[in-house]
Amino acid sequence: MEGEVIRNLTIIDAAHDGAGIGRHEGMVVFVPMALKGDVITCRITKREKRSVRAELVAIQSPSPDRIEPQCPHFYDCGGCTYQTLSYAAEAKLKEDRVKNTLMRIGGAEEGVLNPILFADESDGYRNNVQLAIGAEEDGPKLGCRARGSHRVIHTPHCRLMPSVMRPVYHAFYEYLCQYHGELCTKKGHQLRHLCLRTAQSGLMATVVGYPPALPHAQELASALKQAGAVTLCYHQNTKPGGSVFGPGPMKTIYGDGYLTDTLCDLSFRISPKSFYQVNHAQAQRLYDEGRRYAALGPGETLIDLYCGTGTIGLILTSTGGKLIGVELSPSAVCDARANAQRSGRPDAVFYEGDAGTVAKELLKEGITADVLVVDPPRKGCDDVAIRTIAAFSPKRIVYISCDCATLARDAAKLKELGYVLKKATAVDLFPRTPHCEVVSLLVKATE
Repeated sequence: MEGEVIRNLTIIDAAHDGAGIGRHEGMVVFVPMALKGDVITCRITKREKRSVRAELVAIQSPSPDRIEPQCPHFYDCGGCTYQTLSYAAEAKLKEDRVKNTLMRIGGAEEGVLNPILFADESDGYRNNVQLAIGAEEDGPKLGCRARGSHRVIHTPHCRLMPSVMRPVYHAFYEYLCQYHGELCTKKGHQLRHLCLRTAQSGLMATVVGYPPALPHAQELASALKQAGAVTLCYHQNTKPGGSVFGPGPMKTIYGDGYLTDTLCDLSFRISPKSFYQVNHAQAQRLYDEGRRYAALGPGETLIDLYCGTGTIGLILTSTGGKLIGVELSPSAVCDARANAQRSGRPDAVFYEGDAGTVAKELLKEGITADVLVVDPPRKGCDDVAIRTIAAFSPKRIVYISCDCATLARDAAKLKELGYVLKKATAVDLFPRTPHCEVVSLLVKATE
């Protein structure tokens, strides 16, 4: 029952969200903050049919891989999970989880998964940081949500945020403090988020709120310029809920309103709303692996569903071949077309719309693919997209995923349609969190 204390619980594994897993009296016990190898005391907080959720009370015997967290915000902040786990153990944990998931759910054979490509740097790697803005009794807060809560905590020393962002962080926080009384209402803070992005061309700051215009925009612009931001944008998001970006307008306060970056020797434009991998060094390794799997030959056609800003498709076809991309986000399609021009690929074609719907239209026009690449959102591909992928009858499918469970599920569905998971590589783009990217190759069963 809830409130029951469990002693001498050995943590034997980790769940997809990073919680430790133990077993007690035939029940699976999930314990956030507990690590594989710990022996703990915990208290049950929630009971399900076959499992319970518990809070960590004490560590009786620590895991040999447990370390002291370097981040002062760790025990309050919900942004990281593995600050108390050695990075070598974290990488091994992710590799094992990907392997077991692909075999158990996806039907992959032993030996399909290559060794994980772990990160050289586990601190300061994020080129995109989205900070929540909160109003507490003691003043404004700028940072992450507290662990298991919607409350915003101040995180100026976040270990994942690169040092170049810190002056802009502090300048914006001073602006919040100066105009705090004016920016707060009975409903809370009028400003919701500060988004910081870095690239080769500099740092971009995007403020998200619900007023039609950014309050005291010129004062903020002056402060952020001095702190090193090359461009400042304001996005009005009146949509209820916790989403950072919504359908509202985006206004450039100063600068270009976008950044440029070089990845795998190609130049890309990045707008505030556009998807771009958060770890530059690891993204290069991910896409290099994808390019090797695609093995696109001269004259072959690659179709890139969920193409975003065109990054993957342009990189995978950089040695030759025709590119057709599909993307739902209008701003990302705009960036993709600009990126194709920047890369000397005016022949690349990008369609705006739902991946499954547009793909069906391409099939009606008689367009086929030699190689098809997908990098879907965390929820994976829907059944329409899966059937359409197979309908193109590509020789090879390169599937890039940020959730190995949905990748495995979709691989099992594609297996029923004649495609076998032949190779996969986990690439750790998100050190200190439970997340991991996987690039995989599926080929026709006859090949």
